[in-house]
Amino acid sequence: MITDNTLDLLKKRYFRENENTWEDLCKRVSIGIANAEEKNKEKWQKIFYDMLINLEFIPSTPCLINADESNNGQLSSCFIIDIKDNIESIYQAKSESAKIFQKNGGVGFNISSLRPKGTTVEISKGYSCGTVGFMEEFNLTADIVTRNNVRKGAIKIDLNDWHPDILEFIHCKDDTNKFTHMNISVSLSDEFMNAVKNDKIWYLVFPDYSFNKDIYNKEWDGNLKKWLDKEYPIKTHQVLKARQLYTEIMESAWKTGEPGVSFRDTMDRFNPNPHLGSINSTNPCSEFCSIPYNSCNLGSINLTECIKNGMFNFDKFKILIQNSIRFLDNMITVNKLPFDKISKITKDIRSVGLGVMGLADCLYMLKIPYNNQDGYKFTEELFKFMRVTAENTSIELSKEKGVYPKWKGSIWERNNIEIRNSNLLSIAPTGSISFIANTSGGLEPNFALTYSRRTNEGDLYYITNSIFEKELKDRGLYSKELLQKIIDNKGSCIGIKEIPKDMQEVFIIASDIAPLQHTEVVGIIQKYVDLSTSKTVNLPNSATVKDIENVYMYAWELGCKGITVYRDNCRDNQTLSVTREETKNNYITPKKAMTRSKGERVKLPTGCGSIWLMTFKDKNNNLAEIFSQSGASGGCQGLTEALTRTVSLLFRSGVDPTYVIDQLQSVKCPVAMNARKEGRCDGKSCSDIIAKELLYQLGESKNDLKQDNDNERSECLHINNDSFDNCPECGEKLRFESGCIICVCGWSHCS
Repeated sequence: MITDNTLDLLKKRYFRENENTWEDLCKRVSIGIANAEEKNKEKWQKIFYDMLINLEFIPSTPCLINADESNNGQLSSCFIIDIKDNIESIYQAKSESAKIFQKNGGVGFNISSLRPKGTTVEISKGYSCGTVGFMEEFNLTADIVTRNNVRKGAIKIDLNDWHPDILEFIHCKDDTNKFTHMNISVSLSDEFMNAVKNDKIWYLVFPDYSFNKDIYNKEWDGNLKKWLDKEYPIKTHQVLKARQLYTEIMESAWKTGEPGVSFRDTMDRFNPNPHLGSINSTNPCSEFCSIPYNSCNLGSINLTECIKNGMFNFDKFKILIQNSIRFLDNMITVNKLPFDKISKITKDIRSVGLGVMGLADCLYMLKIPYNNQDGYKFTEELFKFMRVTAENTSIELSKEKGVYPKWKGSIWERNNIEIRNSNLLSIAPTGSISFIANTSGGLEPNFALTYSRRTNEGDLYYITNSIFEKELKDRGLYSKELLQKIIDNKGSCIGIKEIPKDMQEVFIIASDIAPLQHTEVVGIIQKYVDLSTSKTVNLPNSATVKDIENVYMYAWELGCKGITVYRDNCRDNQTLSVTREETKNNYITPKKAMTRSKGERVKLPTGCGSIWLMTFKDKNNNLAEIFSQSGASGGCQGLTEALTRTVSLLFRSGVDPTYVIDQLQSVKCPVAMNARKEGRCDGKSCSDIIAKELLYQLGESKNDLKQDNDNERSECLHINNDSFDNCPECGEKLRFESGCIICVCGWSHCS
């Protein structure tokens, strides 16, 4: 059932000019995809429509937006490209990325082919800026091209463990305001992981390109093993312990959640098309690893729609898998891709990525814990069944429509299996589409069982997982007081005495699950997923660097293709050495409020009425205190008063006002944004309007404030701060899930 909140999301992002309902959208998409059928077109259009309208299967966002009855657009979500160590290739990759961003896609690539920082460049007689230097170019391209797009440009960069720039790369996102369009991963080999386990020496090296420039320019593609197999020379740039490099990665991940890691030998080991190239990179959210110039063609089955009378209906699941594989194969046929090279590879190997959403909610409904042996057993049974059914479906499709064009030479041919699609399964983050389906995202446990929100009028209401809410009501336990206890318990029901033990065991959330249990689930699923899985291992704030080391090592041992961690609130607390015990008695005591002072009073129009702002300075002419009062036309009196009191407290504590102003300017409010468009106020929220006045009080003339720059900041703000700030659409706190930044309202950096 489509909720009012879902309808709002659909109106904002998905509906065409003549569309008003989910039914309208489903009709357009199903006809567009069924156009690939040469026979029984109406039959397949109805089958596809029924899956969509019943929220049983939903393709990725680009397909929902661009599938069309008469002329389909770009239906793929993300792409993998290639880059060589010459200026033409670098800027060609930049141009290719720009075209992909323009059409609301994301891109991933490995930059290990680029020569390290400080090495010579023969033509210019200068020195290379290195891998991180060129990353700035790609980040800027994503920013400029998608500044006004619904979907912001997303990039995934991998760098191999042997590259001399690896230490700079590991720490390039320590400042979370940099590379805001990029996820980064260190690409780790089996050799490196074994060197870590055995405490071996590790060498940072790069080809000696001076020995023969023609060979280097022609043959160097970032594959060091292939280079060494031909006995071409390399230069050693640094020698260190493998464990030292591993610890650098872990410490950075502890501080910011990045870098993640990709296990490139594992990725390439399961490459079905080694005759066409090797796999060394992924798409931005890491659910898709493939050869360069392939594209993600994704869709997900809603597992909660396969449950009837408390049992999982494998017969229905089988039919959905069969129809979904056909849907995704048709997507490839009718797809309009950004340039010929991607179109050719995509259609040559016909990779599809069928995934799931709602695993956590499905387990709730079946009363199976996510993180015990029963949960592991069901998860394995589910994905094994999915893999076998998808493969059999693609084999049957090949009899009807032919094998994929580059089947000869593939692993499939070696195994004498004629198949339509070279890849079949990929578990993507499903932020927007799981919001549409009103279920949990992808593989992820739920983030919280309940949370509260306030209306613009200040009224508090609760949003609770529907399955949990029903169980509470069925048992006569439901009350607002109990919901508030869960919120105060960080969204978890564990340890709340009013909730029965059997419910506490089943209704667990991400923070209730031990790190290695998260990893265990990824390992189980990865066995059956031939592409990859997007899943975040959530850690408590108290987790140590050693905990992260254990997660990454266990993920490699289980055969995962990559892993990402996020330690709760890590970006708010990045000091490695300071413990809670060391800081608890080390707070700053603010100065007392001034008993008498002179100040200024100014009327500020806001989106919901005017406020009077009073500013006061101390004897040294420094901002000391501010207060607000609502004007006759209203305004958010309680909130602005609380805000200005808090700002005054910060000023009296000696905090640099520019830091405070920066935070105030980072907040958006839909009401103010609309008023700003209509010319009724000069800011994107009450706090932003107050910040502008504070800038004036600090000595910057209002006439000198560069409005163009402010507009730019407004457009890019949710990228610069969405790492874990507020949602640009609803203002709620964002969270990191499935390798992506998402919000409870359905907004997602990956969609």
